Amino acid sequence: TKEGRETVTLRVAHDDLEMCVGLATAAFALEVARSMYGSGSEDDATPTVLPGVFFPVELGKRARENILEVVKEDAFVYELGK
Repeated sequence: TKEGRETVTLRVAHDDLEMCVGLATAAFALEVARSMYGSGSEDDATPTVLPGVFFPVELGKRARENILEVVKEDAFVYELGK
């Protein structure tokens, strides 16, 4: 963009809207829980979701990647473009 920011687009499609919304909600909750309690791996030293209220784009890159990894489950379309 003109401001030097990178634009990223995501398209995900599921057969069932309820499943899609459920997966997205569960993925975010899982990431919050991992940030609070860890998952046992060495990569958990730094929380990926900090306390507070954020827009999804304000989350860190690692948190977004972890959430999107769960969300693409059972998707028949998953496109991430830059």
